[in-house]
Amino acid sequence: MDISTCGVCLESTSDAICCILPDILDDSLEDAHKFCSDCTEKYIEVATFAQPLAEKSMGFPCMELDCDRIIPYESFSGMINETTREHFLERYKREIEEQRKEKTKEEHMKDEIEILQNQISKSLTLTCRACGVQYLKIDGCNVVKCRCGKKQCGLCGKLFESQFDSVHMNEKTIDYHSLTCQNNMECLIVPKKWSTLDESSYENDMRD
Repeated sequence: MDISTCGVCLESTSDAICCILPDILDDSLEDAHKFCSDCTEKYIEVATFAQPLAEKSMGFPCMELDCDRIIPYESFSGMINETTREHFLERYKREIEEQRKEKTKEEHMKDEIEILQNQISKSLTLTCRACGVQYLKIDGCNVVKCRCGKKQCGLCGKLFESQFDSVHMNEKTIDYHSLTCQNNMECLIVPKKWSTLDESSYENDMRD
């Protein structure tokens, strides 16, 4: 018969309740804390109504301070009365539902953040419709000259059919530039203030 010493009352016991590592099968009891059935029953009766449940596990934290193990439900379910058992199961069910809702809320927030980031990225970047290179908008100019030699509208992405599509840009940007341009409308003729997202070609693009 295996005799253990209860970690609470320090009495010898032959039917010790052991703490285990959560979510691990075939857990070794070599480092487990052991408690007699009387101390365990009293602990569970109080903990059921006043102590937080073990995180992500069906049970309570070990009675030993600074121990990460748990006392699982299956080890004490047979020693508690029906009222305590029903209350424990109701608490467990409620906390699982709250955790599920919190997880759903966090996932929803992550989705919203990702959507917002994509919208911001989309509003600040432009892809050359001729070669696929992406450009980042740093300031307010809306004529983009790509390293492939093509020019396009920074607002809608339309490729210019001629060297400079003045009709299109007048329709798209003349009012905007009259309010914001700091270069006397020069940016409608000489493209600037856009840089490629490919850092290795940044200097070449700026020289072009």
